[in-house]
Amino acid sequence: MAIVRTTKEETPMEGAPRKKAAAARGASARPLPQRAPAKPSGQFIAETQAELRRVVWPSRDDVQAGTIVTIMMLVFFALYVSGLDLLVERIFQAIGLLPLSK
Repeated sequence: MAIVRTTKEETPMEGAPRKKAAAARGASARPLPQRAPAKPSGQFIAETQAELRRVVWPSRDDVQAGTIVTIMMLVFFALYVSGLDLLVERIFQAIGLLPLSK
């Protein structure tokens, strides 16, 4: 787990100009967050591999079931939106806001 340092210790004079400018415009004088030092790439790869070992991957059956549900929902909503479009078109044609299509 990476620890991100959000504040730094300041010497009394280091943040003084920024604090004065912030006070002048009514903003808080909180120091800007600092970036964490970069890790060596080998350490990053090792931590990534360790994290991937802890992942609980879905089974093939879970993936297939999720895919089927997704496709069924896509078909359902495509038909639903198409039906609403047709209904609104017919209503607009009936009240004369849309010319009749040939």
